[in-house]
Amino acid sequence: MLRAVVVDLDGVLRRWDPAVIADAEAAHGLPAGALAAAAFDPELLSVAVTGRISDGQWREQVAGELAGRFGRVRRRGRWRSGRRRLGRSTRRSSR
Repeated sequence: MLRAVVVDLDGVLRRWDPAVIADAEAAHGLPAGALAAAAFDPELLSVAVTGRISDGQWREQVAGELAGRFGRVRRRGRWRSGRRRLGRSTRRSSR
């Protein structure tokens, strides 16, 4: 018997802290809102949330989109390596 189904639609179980995103944009020399616009573009997001591309591929494509729009993105590797800082699970420990 099926007892539970958990579906993460990014934003339900993961929280994207706006202050951290704003800090990341400033650190990379991007205008406000640029990261969210690239990362949550409906076409790119669709292939990411349906599993057609991996999280790493999604991040690479976001970085490429930002570089294409705004030129070389400063400290580009931080976007790829900062996944835990930018998006955190909202799951709370029961301890």
